[in-house]
Amino acid sequence: MTNDITYSLENCIGKPLLKYRSKINFLNEEPTNPNYPIPSDTFNLIISNAVLEHVEGIEKFVSEVTRLLVSGGYFYGFIHNFYSLSGGHHLEWAYPDEQPSKKIPPWDHIRKNLFPSHVYLNRYRPKEYQEAFAKCLNIKLFEGRDVNHDSYEKEGEQYLTKQLASELADYSKELLLTRSWCIICQKA
Repeated sequence: MTNDITYSLENCIGKPLLKYRSKINFLNEEPTNPNYPIPSDTFNLIISNAVLEHVEGIEKFVSEVTRLLVSGGYFYGFIHNFYSLSGGHHLEWAYPDEQPSKKIPPWDHIRKNLFPSHVYLNRYRPKEYQEAFAKCLNIKLFEGRDVNHDSYEKEGEQYLTKQLASELADYSKELLLTRSWCIICQKA
């Protein structure tokens, strides 16, 4: 995971990052906080790992990220896709290709929702995330990723039967089978 993150960022930035390791500081803050207690233009890099799908106000989140980044700074986000098989955040579907649920039907969260999630999940689609970020930042990369943050591999394809695909016809196959997205943006 770390190597893929580093590789993606280094590719977009165009320079190695490991030499900056000693200068990295971590901050853990509540994403729903309306105003982070941090001065503007503070960070060169902000990373968000599987948080954005839980944020109700994506536009406010993007605005705060933009405010906190220095000019030329980067945002790296890893977004769990709500519409994926594991996107309903049911622990029984956390690893659908290795440990499928015997209790919860596939894609229950976008079908009958008989087993509602215990956490808030927004229903943003890729285009909506991209539009929200593009208002304030330059998107350098937006692509599907798997559970290990590696390049896109389909998740749960064996559960998408013809009957189920017909029932879920409002959703593209790519949307249903992409576990997560990686987004890398830069502040102008």
